[in-house]
Amino acid sequence: MRSKCFERLSRFQEAIEDMTSVITSGVPIVGDLVARANLHLLNDNFYSACLDFIVAMDTQEVTAMTLISSYPGKEAVVKVFLKAAVADLNRKKFSDGLTVCTYGLKFDPNNVELKTLKRKFEFGVSNKCFIQ
Repeated sequence: MRSKCFERLSRFQEAIEDMTSVITSGVPIVGDLVARANLHLLNDNFYSACLDFIVAMDTQEVTAMTLISSYPGKEAVVKVFLKAAVADLNRKKFSDGLTVCTYGLKFDPNNVELKTLKRKFEFGVSNKCFIQ
């Protein structure tokens, strides 16, 4: 696969573009979404990686979680979800952050940082006086 060659050459953006063309050419396959998410991680784009992980989990949760747990691993993916959630909090994107925390907690239901952020997002979503 061409994207794997781009990855080996550290041409991550080209690998992402190649995987995107594969994904958009038909019904997304969970493995392709997880592969693109991993490429986003290699390209230091944590937020896009989270979005791909979430879509993969929405498509086939068990398969996606198995693939993600294999690589990049549960601990690494929780850190990614945490970074994305903090970015959402800084941008005051409470609904998006709530989604990110909810999915991150599927990998580590006891993660204190994600639980704390989730509560903040829940408060932000329920607070009708906040302007986004």
